[in-house]
Amino acid sequence: MMILKFLTKISVIIFFLQTLLISIITAQDVTKNLYDNIVADGPQLLALGAVLNTIPKFVTTLKSVGPYTFFAPSNNAFESINATPDEIEQILNYHLIPGKFLLKDFPSISYPKSMFVMAPPATGAKEAKGANVGTGQPIVVEKLPAGGIGIRSGLTSANVLVVDQVASNGVIHIVDKILELPKTPMQTLLQSDRFKSMAKILQSENYGNLADEIAKVNDVGVTILALTDEVIFNSAPKEIAKNLSLINPIFSYHIIPKQIIYSGSVENVVTAKTLKDEIITFTRDNGELYVGNAITKAKIIQADLITYNGVLHVINNVLIPPNIQITPEGNPTVPLPSPSPSVISTKPPSSPSESPKPIPVENSSSNVGIIVASALGGIVGGGLIMLGGFFLIYKKYIKKAKNNQGLFPYTLGHNNINSQPSHYSNYSHTNSNDNYSIPTTNRDIRSLYIGSE
Repeated sequence: MMILKFLTKISVIIFFLQTLLISIITAQDVTKNLYDNIVADGPQLLALGAVLNTIPKFVTTLKSVGPYTFFAPSNNAFESINATPDEIEQILNYHLIPGKFLLKDFPSISYPKSMFVMAPPATGAKEAKGANVGTGQPIVVEKLPAGGIGIRSGLTSANVLVVDQVASNGVIHIVDKILELPKTPMQTLLQSDRFKSMAKILQSENYGNLADEIAKVNDVGVTILALTDEVIFNSAPKEIAKNLSLINPIFSYHIIPKQIIYSGSVENVVTAKTLKDEIITFTRDNGELYVGNAITKAKIIQADLITYNGVLHVINNVLIPPNIQITPEGNPTVPLPSPSPSVISTKPPSSPSESPKPIPVENSSSNVGIIVASALGGIVGGGLIMLGGFFLIYKKYIKKAKNNQGLFPYTLGHNNINSQPSHYSNYSHTNSNDNYSIPTTNRDIRSLYIGSE
C-alpha cells in the first residue's frame, strides 16, 4: 500500500502527550540523543515525530551512539510526500550523514555519503578528490552566498532553516524540503523538459542506444555532461546533418564511465576517459569550471546534479571528440555565452529553473537545555499551544489518512524506465510533452530542438 496506514490517531496522541511532557517550548539538550531532541522540539518537528513512530528501526538509529548529522524535514516539508513507512525510512536515511558536522565544519561545497545505501554501490568507481569515502549515496551540501547552507540531490534542493541543534550523539539541521532519492542518469534527464533532445538521442536505436551503454556502467559510477535543447540547437555542428553517423561518437564523448567527477574535486586540472576511451579534461579558471579538449571547450553552467552512482553536469556547448575533424559552431577555445539566465548558476536551485533564495539561518548552538515551566500559567499556556498544534496536525494530516487519501497529498516517484534499477519499481513520473521523434534522415540536428523545423 502506498498510504501510511500505521499513523493512527492513537499513535499521534501518544506522540503529542510525549512531546508535552518532555518540553513546553522548542529546546535542545546536548545530554539527550537525536530522537529525544526531535520529540522535545515541539511544533517545528511534530510531523517528523509522528512519522518516526511508524519506523522504529530508524528511531533505533537516532538513539544509537552515532555520531550523526540529521537534516530533519520541517512540518511543511512533509506536505509534498506520500509514501509507505519503508519508503519514508529510505528517504530519512538519505538525510542522515555519519559524523557530526556543525555549520562551521562544512566547506564551501561537499559531497558527504548518507546512510541510504542502494545496492550495488559504486565500489568500482574512482572518485576524484573531494568525494568522501563511504557506501551510501551522497548528497551535495553547499554554503550559500548570502549565508547558511543548502542541500540538494538531482533536481531537488532544500534550504537549511535552523542549524546546529546539538545532541549527545550528533547534530540536527532543520530543512524546508525533502530531497528525492537519487535517480539513474536517464531518469534525471527525462525528469526535465530541458534535456528532452539529449534523452531522445541517447535512447534512439538509430544512434546506438547509448542509454543502454550508460545503464551498463551505472553500477560502477558514471559522469554525464548534459546538453539542454537550447544548447544543442545553438551549438551542434552543421556537419552532423550531412553525416548522422557522427551523432553516436559525439554524444559518447559526453559520457565518462567508471569515474565520478564532482565540481569540487577539480582544483586545477582533472583528466578522464570517455565511453570510447578518448581523453577529456576538466579545468578551473578564475573560479569557473570548463571541460573539453583542444577542439572544443564548454563551461559547466549547472554542476553536481547527483544521480544514482554518479553525477551530471550541464554544459553550454556540444563537445567534439579530438579524432573527429569538423568545424565547431563556437570558438573551440572560448566558452560560448550562457544560453539563458535560468541555467547559468552552479548553486543549488530552489527549483530546476530558479536560483536559490537563501533564508536567514537561526543558530541554536548554545546549550539551552529543556526549559520546564515554573508557574501554573506557563504550563497551562504552553499546553494550550501544544494542544492547538496537535489539532492542526490531526486536521491536516491524520484526517486524510483516515479517509484513505494518504498522509500527504503528493505521490513520490518516477516512471519505470528501462534503464532504472529495480529499487525504483514503485516510483512513477509522467512526461507531458513527449510528442516528437528523432530524425532518421539526413537533416540538420537542429531540428531536434522543440519548435524548430
